[in-house]
Amino acid sequence: MDDLLEFLVGELRKLNMNNGDINKYRDNFPGMQSHIRPPCPACYAKTHEFSNTLEPLPEDDGFEPIRCQSCRVIFYKPVPVL
Repeated sequence: MDDLLEFLVGELRKLNMNNGDINKYRDNFPGMQSHIRPPCPACYAKTHEFSNTLEPLPEDDGFEPIRCQSCRVIFYKPVPVL
């Protein structure tokens, strides 16, 4: 799950979020044992609220797409190379 967190933090950086807001996002990211879905970076960038609405989609051509159920943005996380 750490690689997912780092990927989503990268998406926050692309949205020009400051380090303080990124740290708040990290602090509110569900842990490995959690059944809570991760918060959407796009929704967080707009509202500064944590909507845990990201859902995984089927792997697609070397990517693990993740879609927000709220704003419908899809994030394309590269499949980790082992």
